[in-house]
Amino acid sequence: MANQNDKKELKRGALLSFLENKVDELFQDFPVPAHGIDHIRRVADWAVLIAKNEGHDEFLAKIAGLLHDIGREWRNLMIIRIN
Repeated sequence: MANQNDKKELKRGALLSFLENKVDELFQDFPVPAHGIDHIRRVADWAVLIAKNEGHDEFLAKIAGLLHDIGREWRNLMIIRIN
């Protein structure tokens, strides 16, 4: 039977998997390549590396990296709907 830490890691893994899939879906065809999915992945990877080197939470850093441009997607969707 899994202990508390194992359960926590499973939940974190499931959340990251869900979030990565959602962000991929939202940004795959983003019209500005400089802020597309490749950029988001690089930022998330850098955030994890920095967190690891500084002794901070890599899980939270990954989430922050994945979501750092999420407002751009919502703005883009609103512009498309208005036009």
